[in-house]
Amino acid sequence: MREALDKCSSFLTGFGGHPMVAGLLLKMSDLDVFRDVFEAAAADLTDEDLQPVTRIDAELAEGHLCVRMVDDLVRLEPFGMKNSSPVFLCAPGRGCDRILSQGQAS
Repeated sequence: MREALDKCSSFLTGFGGHPMVAGLLLKMSDLDVFRDVFEAAAADLTDEDLQPVTRIDAELAEGHLCVRMVDDLVRLEPFGMKNSSPVFLCAPGRGCDRILSQGQAS
């Protein structure tokens, strides 16, 4: 998104944001040319650019997830933009099916 806005910056009065949101200001007289340049920049995106990416913090196996670990994770809260929630991978056949079923039951 930032790269596309950079390509259009000559038509903008201002723009800014962060990885999750962008805002911009432009004159109504520049709207059509801005749209054309922005859409051309978006057309340069590949299918790979548009694929969601999941960042895995750690892989879990049976015995890794316990009450103490959950308590430790709770101490890391609150989660948000600069402190994202941890993401764990539970590979099939590693005992995680039991962990998930216990978590769902409670």
